[in-house]
Amino acid sequence: MPAFRAFVTTCFSKRRKQLKNAVLGLNEADLKALDFDPRVRPERLPAAAFVRLFRRAAATPASR
Repeated sequence: MPAFRAFVTTCFSKRRKQLKNAVLGLNEADLKALDFDPRVRPERLPAAAFVRLFRRAAATPASR
């Protein structure tokens, strides 16, 4: 659970809070593949969306 909390905190801590800038480990293509608009702001997402994003980001190799 601490990793998920850190992930959500990071999503809200970026200066330009759009998903494409806020979600570490995922690029615009990844977000679109998950049916997310890369330009949407994190505060517009339901809690379940963060779980989906977290799972995908955790499964993405860090070397991307």
